[in-house]
Amino acid sequence: MHYAWFIWSLFLLILWLIIYTSIFTDEGRREMRVVSSLGAPLGFAEFFFVPAYWTPQSLFDFAVRFHLDIESFIVAFSIAGIASVIYEWFLKSAHGPLVVSKDSLGRYNFVPITLALVIFFVLLIVAEVSPIYAACIALLIGAIIIGYERRDLVKKILIGGILFSLFYLLILFVLTTIYPDFLLSALNISILSVSGTVADIPWSQVMFSLSYGFFFSGIYEYVFRRKLIGN
Repeated sequence: MHYAWFIWSLFLLILWLIIYTSIFTDEGRREMRVVSSLGAPLGFAEFFFVPAYWTPQSLFDFAVRFHLDIESFIVAFSIAGIASVIYEWFLKSAHGPLVVSKDSLGRYNFVPITLALVIFFVLLIVAEVSPIYAACIALLIGAIIIGYERRDLVKKILIGGILFSLFYLLILFVLTTIYPDFLLSALNISILSVSGTVADIPWSQVMFSLSYGFFFSGIYEYVFRRKLIGN
């Protein structure tokens, strides 16, 4: 079980590669690369999750020694890219330019990302909310902002978020089937205000997968002002 976290991270990276090679448009592959690059630094968030939320057995015991681990960056990179394109991957959608007014500020809009980070740290440090719930709330608010400002992305946000959640939970179910004690032994159960499990998966992971999927499903189109064509 010592390598369960590492094996899971590698499995997600392999799935990332499979999806990347099977995306049928160049921009879809670009979307995966870009969003994965944006998501990878979120691996640093592990510093706030260990040991407050969990303490996984990681390579070289980095999680215990430094509150950071290699696996977190692999997972952060992989799931961000997968979440961004899973809607297009299933429904075979493509991208086109979004017509914006000339007085729009800047070419890119990183407001949802910035705001989500601010909300996360305010909830974590000021309100002393558990990091997993702070992350869920911050991501959900970010997704709501994207959907409010880009009504054309609401369908992708909702369906893409649900598809990603099902994908994430299925992979997690496989992991917990192979390593039954991995999650429950790593988690700090005492801080989970929403207790209980679904198929041995904690509700906190269900909430995280949904909020994460909602946020990253629409982030590429919002930031780079692209729109979906078809479906």
